[in-house]
Amino acid sequence: MLNVWVDTVVDKIVPAYCYLKGTTFYFTRHVPVDVQKYYSTQRIQICLKTRSSHSAANAIKSINQKLDDYWMALRLSTMDNPALWTALGFIGTFRLNF
Repeated sequence: MLNVWVDTVVDKIVPAYCYLKGTTFYFTRHVPVDVQKYYSTQRIQICLKTRSSHSAANAIKSINQKLDDYWMALRLSTMDNPALWTALGFIGTFRLNF
């Protein structure tokens, strides 16, 4: 379930990680501290190019999942635990393509 809040200025339902600029929805999310070294900014902002809160909610759900997966891959790539890699079956087969 996606959290929502009501923007009392314009009385529109706005999904979490989202804000309205005029009538267009934008995605915004802070970059976690442990992966900030891979970014030049501390916040990600993306224009969703939609005026529909429903379309924005769907786009945000997709973007959040992709960011979470990407950040997990970054975290795993910096781990230095051979036992973990062996247990997961990644020794010799794990490649990150960014």
